Order: sequence, then C-alpha cells, then structure tokens
Amino acid sequence: MVMEYILLYNIFFENNLKEMETILPYPFVPWVPATLSFSQAENKERAKAENMELCNQYNMSWYIYTDGSLAEGQVAPGYAAKLPHRRDWFSSSYKRGPDSKFTIYEAELLGVYLALEWIEEELIPPVVFINSDSQAVLSEISLTKLIGLNERREKDFVVQLNWIPRHVDIYGNELADRTANEGWTRPTHRTMWSQLTLKTSYSAMRRRMRERYTASLKVEASKISDIKSNAAKTSAGRLTAAKTAKIFNELPRATRCLATQLRSGHYPTTKSYRYRFRLIDSPKCRACGTEDNISHRIFICRKHTMTRITLRRKITKINIRFDLGPILRNAHSIQVLYEFFKPQLNTYQRYFGGSV
Repeated sequence: MVMEYILLYNIFFENNLKEMETILPYPFVPWVPATLSFSQAENKERAKAENMELCNQYNMSWYIYTDGSLAEGQVAPGYAAKLPHRRDWFSSSYKRGPDSKFTIYEAELLGVYLALEWIEEELIPPVVFINSDSQAVLSEISLTKLIGLNERREKDFVVQLNWIPRHVDIYGNELADRTANEGWTRPTHRTMWSQLTLKTSYSAMRRRMRERYTASLKVEASKISDIKSNAAKTSAGRLTAAKTAKIFNELPRATRCLATQLRSGHYPTTKSYRYRFRLIDSPKCRACGTEDNISHRIFICRKHTMTRITLRRKITKINIRFDLGPILRNAHSIQVLYEFFKPQLNTYQRYFGGSV
C-alpha cells in the first residue's frame, strides 16, 4: 500500500487502542505492501534476494529500516537509513521509557514514526521505503481506519511500507536492531513525546495491575501468623517471598508444583491430607502405624527405605543438610526431592483414593 505521509501520521494521533493490540498470525510475503491481502513467503533467502532487487531497481530512493528494543529494563525505538546522496548509513534511537509502562510493540510503532519525522525535515525523493520486521505494526497500519482526511497536508512524496524478516543478514535491518538496542542509553526525545501521545497498551496495563495488586501478597512467609503446616514454617526459614520466587523460577513446572505443595503442607498423596477431606478412614500409615504426613513420608516411612537412601546420598552430595527446611530452600535439592516423590505421584494418579 502506497500512502501519503499524513495518512500514516494520523495513525499515531487517532489510534484505536483495541485495534493496536490486534496481531494477525499471517505469514507475510517479503515486500508485501501493508494491505489486507497476505500470502505466505517462500523463505528468508528469497526475502533477502528481493531486498537487493528492490534496492537496485529504486537506487535513487530512500531506504529506512526501523526496529524496537528492550534492554536494561528500558524500551527504545530506532531506525537506520541509507540515502543515495550520502556515502555512509545514518542511524538514530531514543529512549521511550521503562518496560513497566511501555512495550516492544509500541517501540516498533514509534520506530516508524521516528523515520517519518526525520524524512520530513530532509530534502526527500518522490518515494521513501520504510522497512519493518514487525508484522504486528504493519497489520495495525493496514487495518486502522484512517480518519482526518480533511486535515491532509500536501506532500510531494509517498511512503511505501515493506515487511522484512529479521536476522537474515540484511544490513539495514541489523543496523536498526543494534541502534535500537543502544537506545536505553540515549535521552528521551522530548519534542517527539510531547507531540505524540500513545495510550498505554493492554499488556503494559495488565503488568502494572498485576504488580500493584500482588504487592500486598509478597510478604515473608515467616511473618504469616496463621500458617498451620509445620512443613511450611520449616521451609520458610529466612527466605523472603522474592527469593523464594527466584528459586522456584529456576525449576520445571512440575517441580514447582511439588515444592509449593510441600511448603504449604497440601500434599495430596499423604494419608493425613486425604483424611482431612474425609477421602479415607484413617490418617495412619499401614506400614508404620503413625500419621502419614510429609515429614513421615520423607524421613521415616519403612515403605520408602531404599528410595530414601538414594535421596539422602544425592542431597548430601550437593552439601545440603538432610532436613526438610534446607531441602526446600535450594533449587537442586528440590529437584532431587521431586525424583523421590515422582513414583508416588504416578501411583496416586492411577489409584486415587487408595493407600500409598
């Protein structure tokens, strides 16, 4: 789609927030104009060849590559340009703001805006090619209803938007990517941001809301007075909620689930837990005659003597004391403990409600 500058300009000032978060999963053909018609690209090598063909065919036109980046917690747009009357490439980037408020999508969109703002100040040719590797941005530009046509300004050039695949050794795209990555060290473009107001994206709003309403829940486990489980009190130790989350994030999902169950005392295979919900008649272990809880299952039960020997050897090998608290405060020992419980979990899933 070949559009005049003012049409694309209106997207940034009169955008629809809901439409801006719509990302169509269509594969784009290389160099397809931003229209409603899409077809599948053959491969990245073909895209690179078409890039060279386009540059050779329109060698007197301008070629600008845009990108967005997230680095050091800061979102930044950037662009790189090759002009026929200049020997070297020109590139620039600016810091948009923290990733708690802004997204990569906004940075990609603002990269296009930066390019448009820059070419308006230059002596420009009839055709300018702006190349972006963001399918979401091109989808937005192609689907957004362009309004405010009565405010159109006369321009003697047109802008053609092209999609290019990323990281296929297209120099302009790679330079734009590197430039955007350096944007977090640059100052904010004050003029640009004062003129341009983009509403915060849904994803950024969800992230801020989640952080706001879960902050009150991120308390130290040792300060919770109504914890009933001895396992939870033991495992809490001096770990804060943030440190606990850091340990858990290093683990596979199944292991994290097990660690949470053990820390909270809600482990479904123990008879004491099932007895609380009246799923069985007795909380006692048949082999030992004592209450079958988490500590009993790990350290005492005669049914698991051989697997306990293996567990103890693995735990002590990584210099962790063979006690529930230290085990549940270390990612490696939690993974070893998962291997100890895994056969019991499989048995419980096959025979739900039976004795383990």
